[in-house]
Amino acid sequence: MVFESIIAELLNKVIGEYIQNLDYTQLKVSLWGGDLVLNDLLIKESALDMLDLPVRLEYGRLGKLILKIPFKDMWNGQIDAIVEELFILVVPTSQVVYNEEKETKAQLEAKRAELERVEKRKQLADIKSQEKLDDSMVEKLVARMIKNIHVEIKRIHVRYEDHVTFKEHPFSVGFTLNTFILESCTDSWETTGNMKDMYAIPQIFKLCSLDGLAVYLNTGVEQYSKNPQSLYSNLFCQGIATTDYIPTSYQYLLGPINVKSKLRLNPKPESDDSNYTISKVWLDLEMQKLRIGLTKRQYQTLLRLSEGLDQARKAAPYRKYRPNLTSYRGHYKEWWHFAYTCVLEETVRRCRRIWDWTYMKAYRDTCRDYAQAYQMKLTTKKLTKENEERLTHCETKLDIFNLVIIRQQIELEVERLAEREKSLKAKRGWFGFLWNSSQAEETKELNSAAAIMRRFDDKHPLRFEEAMTPQEKEKLYRAIDYQENSAPAHYPETYVMIDTRFFLHGLQISLLDTDKEHSCVLDLQLHGVQAGFKSRPSANAILVTASISDMKLLGATQDGRVPSLFNSEHGSSDSALLSVSYEKNPIDKLCGDRVIVKSRSVDIIYDAQTIIELVNMFKVQDSSTLNQLQTAAAEQLVGLKEMSALGLEYAIQKHSILDIQVDMQASQLIIPHGGLYEDSKALIVVNLGSLKMHSLEKERSDMDGTSVKQLVSMGKSEEEVLLHLREHSYDKFVLEIGNFQVLVSLPNEEWRSALASTESSLTLLHPTTLEIQFHKCLVTDDPLLPKLRLLGRLPSVTVNITDVRLLQALSIVQSIPLPEERTAELHRTSLSRSISQLSLKELSTAISSIADKRKQQQETTSAPIKQTTDLEMKFEMKKFTLSVSRQRDNSTESSEFVRFQVLQLEAEMLQRTYDQEVQLRLGGVQMRQLHEDQEIFIVNTPMSAGKDEYLIVVRYINVNKRSPEFTTRHGSVVKLLLLEFTSLDTLLHQEALIELLRFSTNIQDRMSTLEGVQKKEVERPRPTHLASIQEETSGFLREQLQRQKLRPTGRRRKQTVECIDLKVGAKIGSINLKISSVVRDISALYIEGISASFLSKSSYSQVNADLASISIKDLNPVSVYKDIVAVEGVESLQIQAVMYNIEPWEVDKNNMSVKVTMGCHRIVFLNAFVTSVMNFLNNFQAAQKAIRDASAAAAEAARTNIKDVQESASRIELCVKIKAPVVYVPMNSKSEHSLMLDMGNLMVQCGETYSADQSTA
Repeated sequence: MVFESIIAELLNKVIGEYIQNLDYTQLKVSLWGGDLVLNDLLIKESALDMLDLPVRLEYGRLGKLILKIPFKDMWNGQIDAIVEELFILVVPTSQVVYNEEKETKAQLEAKRAELERVEKRKQLADIKSQEKLDDSMVEKLVARMIKNIHVEIKRIHVRYEDHVTFKEHPFSVGFTLNTFILESCTDSWETTGNMKDMYAIPQIFKLCSLDGLAVYLNTGVEQYSKNPQSLYSNLFCQGIATTDYIPTSYQYLLGPINVKSKLRLNPKPESDDSNYTISKVWLDLEMQKLRIGLTKRQYQTLLRLSEGLDQARKAAPYRKYRPNLTSYRGHYKEWWHFAYTCVLEETVRRCRRIWDWTYMKAYRDTCRDYAQAYQMKLTTKKLTKENEERLTHCETKLDIFNLVIIRQQIELEVERLAEREKSLKAKRGWFGFLWNSSQAEETKELNSAAAIMRRFDDKHPLRFEEAMTPQEKEKLYRAIDYQENSAPAHYPETYVMIDTRFFLHGLQISLLDTDKEHSCVLDLQLHGVQAGFKSRPSANAILVTASISDMKLLGATQDGRVPSLFNSEHGSSDSALLSVSYEKNPIDKLCGDRVIVKSRSVDIIYDAQTIIELVNMFKVQDSSTLNQLQTAAAEQLVGLKEMSALGLEYAIQKHSILDIQVDMQASQLIIPHGGLYEDSKALIVVNLGSLKMHSLEKERSDMDGTSVKQLVSMGKSEEEVLLHLREHSYDKFVLEIGNFQVLVSLPNEEWRSALASTESSLTLLHPTTLEIQFHKCLVTDDPLLPKLRLLGRLPSVTVNITDVRLLQALSIVQSIPLPEERTAELHRTSLSRSISQLSLKELSTAISSIADKRKQQQETTSAPIKQTTDLEMKFEMKKFTLSVSRQRDNSTESSEFVRFQVLQLEAEMLQRTYDQEVQLRLGGVQMRQLHEDQEIFIVNTPMSAGKDEYLIVVRYINVNKRSPEFTTRHGSVVKLLLLEFTSLDTLLHQEALIELLRFSTNIQDRMSTLEGVQKKEVERPRPTHLASIQEETSGFLREQLQRQKLRPTGRRRKQTVECIDLKVGAKIGSINLKISSVVRDISALYIEGISASFLSKSSYSQVNADLASISIKDLNPVSVYKDIVAVEGVESLQIQAVMYNIEPWEVDKNNMSVKVTMGCHRIVFLNAFVTSVMNFLNNFQAAQKAIRDASAAAAEAARTNIKDVQESASRIELCVKIKAPVVYVPMNSKSEHSLMLDMGNLMVQCGETYSADQSTA
């Protein structure tokens, strides 16, 4: 009866760990008799200590525990386990009066429990290394235990309540279970009391029923802990929900749940004559309805609960000093004394105590004492009372870390002595007398080692088979139909061993606000939820499926009507709304993993009132405490290498192919006017487009399927072999969003038919298709292969705007009510204030750690480092078209008015370990306006005219200073920005511009009419764009000068290599502006050859700007003087400004250097030309006002900058060379006689030793 004794010992240990009033002798006697009945068991207060939460068990009772184990016929008889009326009440630790003796005992038990868990982990690690039981035996043993066991659990209620942490908002949370029954049945799923009828069935059938499983959260209800314990049993029973009874005052988060399940086990599928069609494990779960609910008060209570647990955890070390008071009023002296004591004992005195030499020596002596006592425990058979008290005393004083370390050291010493015993046994051979050791010493060492080994082996229990006698083993094998040393069964790869199904008739998720008349805020209903799991172990394959048949989403009640926010299109009965499946190692063996996602089209309706109530529901009244975590990440390259050809081939062959098939039909987002959907209202309909994603097959070539050796034998070079392998080193996936479009529907218009039409007046955004390719590399440590590639392609985007539908769309957007924003509750903390709160210790630690890292990096710079390519991204949009149409008066038809096009927009990004490169290219821009049946090209570029030339090319490079190519390839430039602009032609047509302004004014007026009574807003003076430029310019200048004043006075160390922090270069080919009218062309402005650069270093900043040519022409055919303004010479203007970052003590150096060189310009003054230009500008009063404002702002900015420079007394080196323009004043535009004015040359220069206020010209 060895096995029976093991079961008795195991039950004794498990039950005795949690039960307080348990008679171990009676437990053992009852088990030997086969029946164990325990009534009214009290649970220990320390049962929840392992959770490490600031809670305490206030009340725990187990009404009845029945165990029936037929030891005479254990493997064929029925094992009954019945648990009834388990009631547990948990309260926060702050509700429990502090008891020093209990607290010390609880801390000791917690330490010992943690030590026990450490020992168990060690034993599990040792057991894993030992020989395991035969898998077939384990399966059959488990199957036999499941067949014989009968479990009943009735009336379980676990409750946590708190009325102290938040006195104004008491709450209670818990879960209940009415019944749980697991019983055997026949193959027709009928239960019977005759076990012999069930044993005749070769398969095992089980029924499981679950009734009344629920999780509740009550707010502001009666607290059990305020009642006497004699009433606890009735209160707990009344709070348990059943199928026919639900407590009225309970608010449930989950359930109540009722589940019925069927389990079928087929222990021997190889001999059931089914040809492997019956699974070994078949499980069917069916649930009628699952309800998940959350009210506004419950949400706020959950936030308070989490905050209360956090506060209790923080207050746990100070409970010993806390006064036994329930309020602050009238006891302020006691509470202030409590705060003073906490700081004094846990901060001041504790620091002095732990750093005291006497305390440290006593602590180390305690560690040594515990080591000796623990070694004595391992080396003796029986532990003495004195040694046990020593262990208890030391475990009370020491922390868990030192206890684990000491135990580990002693156990290692035990193992060393065990090895010593083996060596002593080896010495006692036939030639043992040759060794130079006496017999007495050997005996002494052997006895010591043997004693240690005996104690050490007691920690490792016997194996399951070794614990049984041969008769018990034979009896067990006969009961479970197992033959020792038999060959394991082999199943075909198509055999489904585990088949699990789950069917949920209805899932309801509700959000409620019980403070309102109509409490439901949001109600989500899922119908026909199914899930399945199948396993084929012979092929290492699994299949997981999930589907939803139908879905409904209801919003907040408005005027007695419940809006529907989610409507699915009902298709065929066999098509699910959403289905997802994942399969590993499919039967067809075409791939390693397969993912399939399918969904039907749905209508998503925006309801404003529901959104407002949702926002109000989840608003937090009290500001929560957020812990800001600062983490520093260091870049590190470990084991980088270039993958060889054979390595690439191996990675490709061993890689599992992933097959993705995603097909989601297009859904519609409907935004109604006013935020409430009705058929007669105007709508904005957004067709989200169909989403498809699939794996991309690799390109076929003549070299497919050939190995590296074959490619080399074919005469391929090493570069060709590597290129071929690298092209096949990617898993490629394609994501396609097709027919994305936006419609604007007027009241009572049929918009569904317009979705299928490519040309419809309702269309705002025409159907657009976006394609994105994902290329994931199989090899992650090859620096030549990007780890991830993203390739995006957008063929064309066409937006068609009519004035009527534009006004309607804006009206819909403005009509939607938005949630009220709370002001004056968010307190923003400035960055400077946050930084100032850092302590000097943290700042010095951070600086020292950064210095150490830099030192280590400088020491390792000599080692060759290669950087990998993390991301390569490319995006391309062929064409973007914006068409603005206007509706004719008293007509439903509209005609195109303005068309704006963007051609060939491209973006590329390359992210490497030490640098990042971004490149943007814009092909061309074209804007044309239809005026009096004539096309007028307002904006034009070379690509729009048919040339293969980009308009704008922008390149940005950001380099890490630790890059191995920082000084060579990048020229010590940290940030580089390059801009190239080719040519832009602009036409200002007088009549066309006037018509465009009239159209915009008309739109604004009609918008004002649609809005009706507008809210009066307080007008605030808004700074103009030029005024903001003025402010930014003067502010930048003041900042630069202030930085120079605040620089440290110590001399700066000279750097051998000075890197460039920022380098900007810009080149503009030409900008052409033409002014014309219906009568004739007026003027043309040509600006060519603009180049600018900016260079920023730690020592200085430099700006260069050059203008090659500027010319103004008179396009009047009658005029003789065509060139109004022209450049005589090579360049028109050159500007160079250098700002030095010097130290305050460097008084012999300049702060700034400015050089300006302006070439000679030839200007012709024609009164007729000036008159024609002014007549053109007179039609645009706003333009004239803008010019006057610009002039005034520029003058003010100049005065401010000069004032700032004068106040700072900066030293400026100025060199201005201007060739005065030559002005010609002819008698008229046809006369060849004119007056010439030549003003010579102008030069302004100040020396290096002069200050700004003392310079002379």
